[in-house]
Amino acid sequence: MIRHRRHHASLFVGLVLVGFLAGCGTAKPPPPWQAKTLSASDAPVSAYLQGQVKIAAIQMKQAQFSASSTGRPEAVYKLNLLQCALDVSSLGATPCPRPEDVGIRSDSFEPAIRFDLEAYRAYLLGDSLDEIAQARLPETQRAAAALAVTTDAAEALKVLVAIEEPLSRLVAAGVWLRRQNAASSAQTGVIALAIDTASQQGWRRPLAAWLTRQIRIAQAAGDTATVQRAQARLAIVLDGVSQE
Repeated sequence: MIRHRRHHASLFVGLVLVGFLAGCGTAKPPPPWQAKTLSASDAPVSAYLQGQVKIAAIQMKQAQFSASSTGRPEAVYKLNLLQCALDVSSLGATPCPRPEDVGIRSDSFEPAIRFDLEAYRAYLLGDSLDEIAQARLPETQRAAAALAVTTDAAEALKVLVAIEEPLSRLVAAGVWLRRQNAASSAQTGVIALAIDTASQQGWRRPLAAWLTRQIRIAQAAGDTATVQRAQARLAIVLDGVSQE
């Protein structure tokens, strides 16, 4: 199970880093700095999803240190966007930082890279993107980007189900939810899908976050049965944290 979780986390890290920094069309092995960054990034992703906050923070700093050895600002900033994406997958409310917020000048990026980074940050914030900006997103998120302006839960659910990579699906679900009414019962299908996705991967942190949202929505709707089931599941998840 741990190996399976790390495989999907690795896919996501590869999407975030290799897709923007090296391109996906080369068969050559990555340079030593990049291989080290990818390996280091697997650890904070896994730790974060397991709810090991302090460990994840330490390991993310190690990944940033490795990326900084390149002298490439986009390599370091990409890890900040990775952290933002992880927060979105777990319904975090912290805004994605601008490059200047983490001590990086926007004009230090190559123009094409800057546009890619700006589009991805805007997507994670739940902003509406035009077709040009959507085309600059990771492929797994392009269809989901169009959902930022819709409240149609059935349409959202259809798009989310089609995203095969679990973490990308959770990120897309979190982005969609950022634009919705916090107490809308229309969210139930999307929430249930996110819960199932996190549960199947054994990802404690997003599972606890989505169960908490399910409880809130069910309470607002007077759905006592769903509240009780979700609270029982959440208690098991949190009990696991207390035993660590």
